[in-house]
Amino acid sequence: MLGSFANDLGFIFSRTGDAEYLEESIALSRSAVEYPFSSARDKLRAAQNWTVTARFTQHSSALTAYRKALSLLQRAIDLGPTVQTRHEYISGRDVDPLRSLPMEAASYAIESRAYEEAIEMLEQGRALLWSGMRSLRTPLDHLHEVDKSLADEFTEISQALETTITTTHVRDFVQTPAGTDDDSVAIGRKDTFARDLVEKRRLSEELDKVVLRIQALPGFENFWRPIPFRHLQTAAMSGPVVIINLSKYRSDILIIRSNHPVVYIPTPTNFFYRVTKLAHQLSEIRKSYRLESKRYDRVLRQTLEELSELVGQPVANRLMELGIPEQSRIWLCPTSVLASLPIHAAGPISSHTNVKRYLCDIYVCSYTPSLSALIASRSGNLSGSASGQSSLLIVGQPDETLPGVDSETRSIESLVGSGSVTRIAGEAATPENVIAHLPMHPWVHFACHGMLQPGRPFDSSFLLQHNTHLTLLRIAKSHLRIAELAFLAACHTAELADDGTPDEVLHLTAAMQFSGFRSVIGTMWAMADKDGKDLSEHFYSKMFAAGAQVASYEQSARALRHATQKLRTKKGISLERWVNFVHYGA
Repeated sequence: MLGSFANDLGFIFSRTGDAEYLEESIALSRSAVEYPFSSARDKLRAAQNWTVTARFTQHSSALTAYRKALSLLQRAIDLGPTVQTRHEYISGRDVDPLRSLPMEAASYAIESRAYEEAIEMLEQGRALLWSGMRSLRTPLDHLHEVDKSLADEFTEISQALETTITTTHVRDFVQTPAGTDDDSVAIGRKDTFARDLVEKRRLSEELDKVVLRIQALPGFENFWRPIPFRHLQTAAMSGPVVIINLSKYRSDILIIRSNHPVVYIPTPTNFFYRVTKLAHQLSEIRKSYRLESKRYDRVLRQTLEELSELVGQPVANRLMELGIPEQSRIWLCPTSVLASLPIHAAGPISSHTNVKRYLCDIYVCSYTPSLSALIASRSGNLSGSASGQSSLLIVGQPDETLPGVDSETRSIESLVGSGSVTRIAGEAATPENVIAHLPMHPWVHFACHGMLQPGRPFDSSFLLQHNTHLTLLRIAKSHLRIAELAFLAACHTAELADDGTPDEVLHLTAAMQFSGFRSVIGTMWAMADKDGKDLSEHFYSKMFAAGAQVASYEQSARALRHATQKLRTKKGISLERWVNFVHYGA
C-alpha cells in the first residue's frame, strides 16, 4: 500500500515538477521498505521502485535505495525452501526488473566514482543461489578456537538447512500412483511443499539467532555480512580480475589488482545495445546451424571481432599500460549476457606486429562467476597431489555418437601413469559410483555426453550408463575437500541455460567449482568428439612436461591455452572448436 502511494506521488511529480511530491514519494518508499509487517518480497519491490524514482530524478537517496534493495534481494530469494523454488522465483517474469538490479546499482556507484562500492554491490547481488549455499559452508577455524560449541551449533544448523534447500523439488519426486486422482496428488504436493517451507523457516530462524551471537563476539562483527572490498580485492592476488558490468544505464569495465586502486575503463555509449545484440545473434545461430557450419563460423568470427573492439583491445591496452606483462594470468568476471560470450577469444587484437592474436594469446585467461568463488578456489586444505601424489579419476561413457571416448581415456591414462589413474566406464559408470569415487581423487576427467536442460538448470547433467544422469544439483551437494582439477570434456558444461538468469551462472562447470574443485575446464557449447583425444593429449602432456611426476592445478589454465593453440594449428579446425574450451577458477 505504501509503495503504491509512493509510485502515485512520483507520477504526480513527473507531471507537475513539484518537488514536494517527489520528497513525499521518497519518504513513503523509505517507510514501505522498513515497514515491519511487509514481506521481504514486498519490501524488495518497494525498494526497486525507489531506485527507479531516485535515479530518474537524480535524487540524493539513489545510492541508499540501491543499498536497501540489494540487502533485500538475497532475503527475498531465500524465502524459497529449495534451490529449485528459489530459481523459479528469480527466473519468473514478474521479477524481471530485479535481475538487473545489481548491475544497475553498480553502474550508479561507478557514475558516482565509487568503484569499490560498485564491486561490493555486484558481489552482493549476483550468483545469489551459489552464494546462499556457499554461506552455509563458511570456514569456521577461527571461531572454533574462540567458541567451539557455538561453531558446532552453526555447523549443525547450516548442514541441516543445506540438506533442506538442496532436496529435490516436490514436482520432481512426487509421482502419481496408479488409480489416484489428480486432486489427491495435488494435495499431497502442497502438504510436502508446506512441510519443507515450515522446516526451512524454522532452521533459518535458528541460524539467524546463532549468527547474531557470533557477531556479538569480539572480532566477528562482520561475520555473514556483505563482503567488504578489502577482502574481495584478495581475488586479484595472483593476477588482475577484469569485471565487465553491463547495464542499460551505462556499461563499464573495472580492473582489480592486489594492493592497488581500482582501474576504470570507459565503454562506448552503445555498448549495452551492441553486446545484447551479439549475445542474441550467437544464441540464435547455434540453434539453427550445426557444429562447423560456415554460417555459424562467420557469425562467431564477427562476434569475436566486435568483442575485440568493445572489450579485448581496451583491456589489453590498459593492462599493458599498467605494466602487466604479456603471458600473465588474468581473470574475467563478466555480468549479464556477457557471461554467454567468449570474451577470452576476443580478437584479432592489433599490435605492433602483423601476427593475428586473440586476447587469450596475449594473456592466459580464466573466468570466475564471482570474486567469492575465486577466493574460495584458493582456500581450504591442500590436496593429495599438492603433497606429492597424483591421483586422477577418469569417467568415460562411450556410445555410437562418442566413439573416440575409449581412445581419449586410454591416452590420458598412458600420459598420467596407470598407477595414478582410476578409470570408471561402461557398467561401472553410474551416478552413485562416480559420486562415491570423487572424494578420493584430487583430479577428475569426464568424457561423456553433457546435457543442458533449458529452464531447469539444476537438472543439467552428465549422461552415464543406461541413460542415468549425474545432475548439477547432485554435484553441488558434494563437499570435496581434496578436489583440485576437473576437466569436463563433454558438451555444454559451461553453457548458460537460456532462462533469463545469466548472473546466477548455473552450469556444470560452476557446480564442480562450488563442490570444491579449484580449477575446472568446461565447454561453452557442443564439442566435437574427435577433439577430446587431441585436446586431452596436448593438455596432459603440458601438465606433465619434462617427465614431472607431480603437476599442479595452477598450471591448468596455461596447459589449456597450450592445448587450444595446438588444436588451432590442426588442418580443418573451425574457429568454434578451439574457442569452445574455457577455464574457471584458480
